[in-house]
Amino acid sequence: MTITVNEKVYVSLKEAEDLIVHNPKERFALFSGPGIGKTSLARSLEKRTDYKAYVIPCTDIELGDVAMPVIDHEGKVTRFYPSDRFGVEHGEPVIIVLDEFFKASQPVQNMLHPLLEQFRPRLAGTELPEGSLVFLTGNELGGVLGDNMKGHTRNRIMPLNVRSPSNKEWRIWLAENGGHPVMQAVAEQNPQLFATHEDDPENQHIWNPKRPSDSYFSPRSGKTVSNLYWTRDLVTANAFRAAVEGAVGKATSDLILQFDRFQAQMPAWDDIIENPMTTPIPTDPGALAMFTFMAVERFKDGKELESVLDYLERTNEWDAIFCVTTARHKTKNVIAFKNQRFALWVADNEDLL
Repeated sequence: MTITVNEKVYVSLKEAEDLIVHNPKERFALFSGPGIGKTSLARSLEKRTDYKAYVIPCTDIELGDVAMPVIDHEGKVTRFYPSDRFGVEHGEPVIIVLDEFFKASQPVQNMLHPLLEQFRPRLAGTELPEGSLVFLTGNELGGVLGDNMKGHTRNRIMPLNVRSPSNKEWRIWLAENGGHPVMQAVAEQNPQLFATHEDDPENQHIWNPKRPSDSYFSPRSGKTVSNLYWTRDLVTANAFRAAVEGAVGKATSDLILQFDRFQAQMPAWDDIIENPMTTPIPTDPGALAMFTFMAVERFKDGKELESVLDYLERTNEWDAIFCVTTARHKTKNVIAFKNQRFALWVADNEDLL
């Protein structure tokens, strides 16, 4: 499906990843608002290729952090030795992410520019190992964050407008990466957190160039709040609230902390395990969402899994969400796939995974 906003064509992070992997000689520049996961794409590429990734914070480096001149007395010439932060000295293919390349000083951009060549890409005279991947990241091209592109650079790269993940895409990613059930429920119930300032300029939750200094929700700051939830019981309620507000701003903090009210509606775990067909079901969709994602983290064997499935089958759709989330979970899927009922459900609903 082609997604356009204000006549721009947008790609997902997965689509950008596919383009990078299948076109290793090309140089793609990924542009978006901050915090959606452009830089973290390096970790996904590492898993996919078995190459080591090197993320270069271009705004934080100087020429000496790229390469240093040395004198070859025998050849009576000078050469450049590249910094080990790029990993090119090992002779193995690497992934190099030039993060915020277009905000770097002009001398640093000039020094890094040979990495963008199709023919014999190199860093300070050292050629990149065959198969290496290089991509650039930046904030909206020509926008308020100061990312600008020189003409000779523009002809060597392909800019890609990268969209933020949808709430359901991010919720699935969060489940696969140790995300707290509360934040999974928040994502499931609040698609407005994943809008863009272009299609929702009055949205108080998200990044907006007119409010550059405000905290806001993004996939990155949302994961930060998820991490805070895992340690919530170790700090005071006041400290927790202050940290959440610092991560995502007051409007989003208030929205997230509203989910605390659902605790009163949560059924007792032992009641569900022993009486899944008669234990009351929460009436608030937010409470039901929170229970579903907590159940994924909590069940510990096949008996408890059966009870949860019986309980959630009484709802309209939450049994499917539970099964999809469990199937993607890095540890609970091992228990679940030993259960014939669960395995048959997955086989019948592969299109949902």
